[in-house]
Formats: sequence, C-alpha cells, structure tokens
Amino acid sequence: IALVLIPTLYGGLYLWANHDPYGAFPNVPAAVVSEDVGATLSTGEQMDVGHRVADHLVESKSFDWHLVSRSDAMAGVNDGRFAFAVIVPATFSADLASTADYRPRQATVILETNDANNYMTTMIGNTVIKQVSASVAAEVSQTAASQLLLGFGRVHDQLGKAVDGAAQLGD
Repeated sequence: IALVLIPTLYGGLYLWANHDPYGAFPNVPAAVVSEDVGATLSTGEQMDVGHRVADHLVESKSFDWHLVSRSDAMAGVNDGRFAFAVIVPATFSADLASTADYRPRQATVILETNDANNYMTTMIGNTVIKQVSASVAAEVSQTAASQLLLGFGRVHDQLGKAVDGAAQLGD
C-alpha cells in the first residue's frame, strides 16, 4: 500500500501545484517606476513614452502592479514586498527620440530582482521586459514612420528652395 500511495500522493501534489503556473500572476506584487522626463521632438511634439509604458503595465493587470518611486521599489524588492521592479529611466523618451540624431542611444528598461526571495522572478521579469520592449517598439515605430514621412516633406520643401537658389545664381 505504501509503495502505491506515496508515489501517487507525490504525483498528485506535483500536478496540483503546477496545474496553472500563470494563473496566479495577477496576484504577484510587482513595482513599476517611471522616472522618464520626456523629450521634445524636432516637430515640437512632446514624447513621453515612459509614463505610457508604466500606465499600460498597471492597466494590463498582468501582475499586481504598484506605481512607486525608485527607492520604494528597491526597498520592496529587497524586503520581499515586490517580486521584481521594472524601472523606466529618466532618459527613456530622449533615448528613443535620439534616432533622429547623429549619435542615437539605445533606450533601456531596468529589471530589479532579488533571487534571495525567489529565483523564478528573474525569469518572469525577463519575460515582462520582452513584452514591454515589443509594446514600446510598436509605439515607437508609429512615431518613427510619421517622423520619416514628415522628413520627406521637409526634404521636398528644401529641394524647392535649392532649385530657386540655383536659378537665382544662374541669373
């Protein structure tokens, strides 16, 4: 009886514990920090992607997101109140807007975890970062496309001025 009961009990508990590993994510507390100060595009349009990313995470309810300061997030990760923290740095929008500069910078999102609390949070957090990156890429590609089309309009206008200038020089 013991040879049958113990493996059955072990197998049953294992299956019960792992029946829906993603179903409890909305109950996992996580911090999101947006320090982004925004950026002004060459068109004068204000770009504030960091706060939109943070708001989108909170609204998604994929985790029990808490919008907090960096110090609260770090303290929460260290003492176990938060499983992990996603931090959007102050230069996030400026880095995204730098693609129009001669020296573009890569925009980054910081993931803070504490493996002493749970080693799985790093893997889960990396998945969240990939989703954030995909979301930002979709939003930024729309902005980049509109900037590119606007740039073509400017090139056309400037070429018209160049033609007029060349005609004046010719005269």
